[in-house]
Amino acid sequence: MKIKNTIKEFSNKIGIIFLVIFLVAIAITSITNISKDKPSVLPTVIQKNNPERLKQRFQKMTELETKKEYEKIYDSYLSAESKKKVKRGMFIEPPKNTIVGNKEVLYKKWEINDVVIKGNTGYVDNTIAYCFNESCDDRSESKVYSDFVYENDNWFDNGWSHILKPVMCLRDSGYDIPEEFKRSISLIVQRLEQSGSASAKNNAEDIKKISNCLNIQYADSVQEMNEAEGYFIFLPSQSLGDYTIKISPKYSTKDDLLTAILLSHEIQHAVDFVYGNYSGAGRDCFDLEARAFTMQNNIISAMNKEEINSLVTRAAVGNSTEATQIVDLYIIIPKLKGKDYHEKALNFVKSEPFYHEQCKK
Repeated sequence: MKIKNTIKEFSNKIGIIFLVIFLVAIAITSITNISKDKPSVLPTVIQKNNPERLKQRFQKMTELETKKEYEKIYDSYLSAESKKKVKRGMFIEPPKNTIVGNKEVLYKKWEINDVVIKGNTGYVDNTIAYCFNESCDDRSESKVYSDFVYENDNWFDNGWSHILKPVMCLRDSGYDIPEEFKRSISLIVQRLEQSGSASAKNNAEDIKKISNCLNIQYADSVQEMNEAEGYFIFLPSQSLGDYTIKISPKYSTKDDLLTAILLSHEIQHAVDFVYGNYSGAGRDCFDLEARAFTMQNNIISAMNKEEINSLVTRAAVGNSTEATQIVDLYIIIPKLKGKDYHEKALNFVKSEPFYHEQCKK
């Protein structure tokens, strides 16, 4: 009896084992058939999150540009959104001569500094060398982000989808800056957005895009400022995630209104620096200062009645040197020669010895 039961138990176990093997075989066959009909999501995720693949795409695309094979770039490397913004005929017939800083560019070279991937968007931090002679000893350099989008299981250049709108900052959070600077930036953006001017609203968008990369700090001393109340520090090779602005320590006792007007001037320098790198052209030093004064004027013009009265009152009483200087410029510059405010501000800058000295550097 025990032998029969043992044989029966053994048979049952063998039957269960064969059943399990049979079910596993069916499952594997089903998965294999499904994978043939529909590609697995996993390889796509791995490819998308692989910086090396994006790097290779960028390198191949720039090689084609060096060879002037623009048809291949347009057909195989531009994103769907980019193709909506630039027509094929226009893309494959670019201007024969590229001029940077009044010099003709013979060719360009690219160097990849870093690759950052965020979701379906990839960013190639790269340095572009605009070569003016064969050896490229005579050249101009720009450091920019080239952005790509992942679609159809590959990376495609998305830069043309926002023509002349550079990627300004990739930081997810801002620097640890004094609270008064945060409040002042918020005030600048708010007043620009409330303005009826389309250009002012574009300025507000630029400031919001670059704000996390603005590293605004007080200088260690007034002497360090060399007679300036604020200045933007920039180098062609600097990090694209750190736009440093130094402010005179005397502003630590000023209110947000005065600080906002000063910051609007310096932040415009940072924004122009990014745009200049993106285009490769840069701008004349005097022109950059005129643009900063134009931004400063836009902020004052967008202030509410109470804020304007506050400035005027402090200037009239004479208890605020900063308010007096701001109001004086607000009155003087529009009276100068020029077809618009920018041209008038440019004439003002060119008439000041301080800016002649500054623009020599």
